[in-house]
Amino acid sequence: MKKLILALAVIIAISAVASADVLNTANTLGAGKMGWLAAGRYDSNPGGISATMMGAGGFMGYGVMDKLDVYGKIGYGTYSNLPLGLSSSSGMVLGLAAKYQVLAEGTDMPVSVAGVLGYQASTVTSNTILGSFQTVQGDIAIGAIASKVIVPWVPYG
Repeated sequence: MKKLILALAVIIAISAVASADVLNTANTLGAGKMGWLAAGRYDSNPGGISATMMGAGGFMGYGVMDKLDVYGKIGYGTYSNLPLGLSSSSGMVLGLAAKYQVLAEGTDMPVSVAGVLGYQASTVTSNTILGSFQTVQGDIAIGAIASKVIVPWVPYG
């Protein structure tokens, strides 16, 4: 059970590093424009356990049309110095998504609304004292985003 929880933690950590934060707004990039984000993380005490976690990833978005963007993401993470018979665990995430803006914020519309469709594949490899095992998972997501621009510059970290 602890191996499964740890494998899920690796997937979540990698997804957090490589998540496409631009998908959190219903506004699109615009035709021919690109956006990207790269991030990394190091933690010497993840979740209060005696271990080391490192991760890196990023995403890139491209405006195919004024109202249609496509996004790709990649992430990689490792846990090492793990307790309880696990020597190491690593994972890789690859994903693609498309966002289509249905309604744009303006004088007659108080919010922007977009639809999102995406696919994400993840692989986690764990090495234990009994050998290694690999978990492969694919996720399909569909959703809607409603957002409002309150301030044109939005800081985040």
